[in-house]
Amino acid sequence: MNILDILIVEHLTNRVMFFIERFGYHNLSIIETAKGGISYIRENLYDYIFLGGYLGGNNGSGGNVASYLHEEQSNSNNESNIIIHS
Repeated sequence: MNILDILIVEHLTNRVMFFIERFGYHNLSIIETAKGGISYIRENLYDYIFLGGYLGGNNGSGGNVASYLHEEQSNSNNESNIIIHS
């Protein structure tokens, strides 16, 4: 089985549990804030990136992470499979 590197940017516990149940055998990075998600994609390469919508409070949104990638075309994660969910 091919083990993938997956980033999940989500703050809702039930959604995080969904991802763990479905993809827990892969290498998961889970973060609850847009700022944290951007930090992760600056330092790591992912096969899949799942971006949640509004992340609660002042935590931003998955759209902030997507905007960062759009602005940083040299970031290798622009070649990742990026899934925006809400």
